Amino acid sequence: MSFGASRLKRIINTPLAHVAAAILMGSTAIALSATPALAAALPDLRVTIAVGPAQTAYAIGDEVTFTLTVTNAGDATALGARLEGGREDGIIRASDPPDDRFDLAPGEQHTITWDGTVDRSAAVVGAAVGAWTFANDAGEANQADNTGRFRLLVPGLTGGVTVKTFADILGTGDSRQRGTSGVELTLTDGLGGTVGTVTTDATGIAQFPGVPAGDQYRIAVTGWQLTHEAGRVQVKGGSTASVQLALVPGSGPAAARPTVSSTGLTEGQLLGHFPRLRPAYADDVAVTKVEVLVEGVLAESFLAPIPAELSFALPNPPRLHDTDAQVTVRAYDADGNTGVRSTRVHVDVLAPEFTLTPAFGATLSGVVSFQATGLSPDVAKILLRDSTGAVVAQADHAPWTLSWDSRGRNGDEFMQVHVFDTADNASFGVGTYYIDNAGPRVTAITPGTNALVRGTVRTTITASDSSGVASASVRNGKATAARFTWTVTPKAQGPFTIEWTVTDRLGNRTVARRVVVNDTVRPTLKVTKAPKNRAKLTKKATITASAADRNGVARVQLLVNGKVVATDTKAGYAFTLNPKKYGKKFTVQLRAYDRAGNVTAGSKLTYRR
Repeated sequence: MSFGASRLKRIINTPLAHVAAAILMGSTAIALSATPALAAALPDLRVTIAVGPAQTAYAIGDEVTFTLTVTNAGDATALGARLEGGREDGIIRASDPPDDRFDLAPGEQHTITWDGTVDRSAAVVGAAVGAWTFANDAGEANQADNTGRFRLLVPGLTGGVTVKTFADILGTGDSRQRGTSGVELTLTDGLGGTVGTVTTDATGIAQFPGVPAGDQYRIAVTGWQLTHEAGRVQVKGGSTASVQLALVPGSGPAAARPTVSSTGLTEGQLLGHFPRLRPAYADDVAVTKVEVLVEGVLAESFLAPIPAELSFALPNPPRLHDTDAQVTVRAYDADGNTGVRSTRVHVDVLAPEFTLTPAFGATLSGVVSFQATGLSPDVAKILLRDSTGAVVAQADHAPWTLSWDSRGRNGDEFMQVHVFDTADNASFGVGTYYIDNAGPRVTAITPGTNALVRGTVRTTITASDSSGVASASVRNGKATAARFTWTVTPKAQGPFTIEWTVTDRLGNRTVARRVVVNDTVRPTLKVTKAPKNRAKLTKKATITASAADRNGVARVQLLVNGKVVATDTKAGYAFTLNPKKYGKKFTVQLRAYDRAGNVTAGSKLTYRR
């Protein structure tokens, strides 16, 4: 509740007022002295509030009487002194305070009383509180004590306090940032007594339950610095107060800091231009960032998820070469706490020299032996990688020979050579080799597939190869004077496989096969109709025959006097013989050919005309 008296202001009849009036009217009778004036005497109202009955604590419904005592501790009379205004919480008034005016001479007192009852709202906050201020019209020497205050403890109800702690990484005070776990918090009351101690959970939250209602609580943080001093906390009965505490990043206690147990380096070891480290570090929650510094200069920063191996480039390598340098690994957790460890090393940034034989551009086949020469004395390892980056050959000691099985590869192959020294400096060589692990390409073989042959076969092959064809041969065959031409003789009737082997100049081979059918058996032939031998023919006569062969009959011919006069290629072979075309005496004979070229001749028949 509040109280403000509205009153008419009056003009005080004082000598000072008369002086002011004279100045306003333009009077010249007033002479202003150059000597500094003495300070005017002023009243000084001091206000106290007493509550009766006097108790250490009150309950809801208790009736109380407020006595306000105002004393003039100044050197001048307080004119028109009055209750200027004020308020109380948790009190229901039985009557309003009086609003009368009064004058107080120096040293005099004046009291005002009124009654009230403790309300339930006082129990919610744990206390009934109020403040009232007095004023007067003659001025005030010290207004700081013009207000009287009271506070009545009203226990009984309890509430809770929920606290979130977070490292203010962003510097904004935004409590939506990730909470900080493991922070020890202590809640104290207005008298400094400990109410409870808790530790924040994984989300940075902690609870103080069952706290008596009150507004004088404070929260202390152990081991951390706050970005701002924590204010008082008010706990209301039946509710939970929410408090956010922003922590200074990195100000946590030693137990909350990450530990770096190893930099991954040893004292005095050589360190090259592009080092790779495997440091060991840990944190009670998680390491979120790792920095690598060389001689205090940041070389690289790694954010979570942090790789097991940290690769970076030395800052200012020419300056560091052939000097001792300190390498520091600094680990951060999510709250900005840090842990560090350092190792002193010797810097060597010169890359090794080398020459590799065969050189790029060469044609390779099969298992290839590479030889590295012209090496720097501190070479430690040589790697040969294919176009996918996979290591296909390596060496780590003299005589620095690398063996690569290129079989299964063909065509241009992009390769990389990496030579490392003991400081892990690397020289790189890249180029292309032509890989030929394929045999020659065969484009033609004669005879054709399933061709009918009789005995010895003449066969040819046509082949090509990027490395050149060195030779070609037929299994169980004989070479001829002609290039890539051989003969071979089947031993049995039926299918026969001609097997060619063609070899290129790198020794790669291609085997090509051709199946032919060997047929050296003559067809059968039988005259089925013809005039009798030595018969006299006076008119045209018909001669028919039958012929057969396992691979087919190609044709049957009619010969007169040894000359072919007719040919029939269809079964049911038939010929017409006109005796008038020939002499008085002539011979007739039939001849059959199979598809392989084998021939059978029938018996000769003699006729007269």
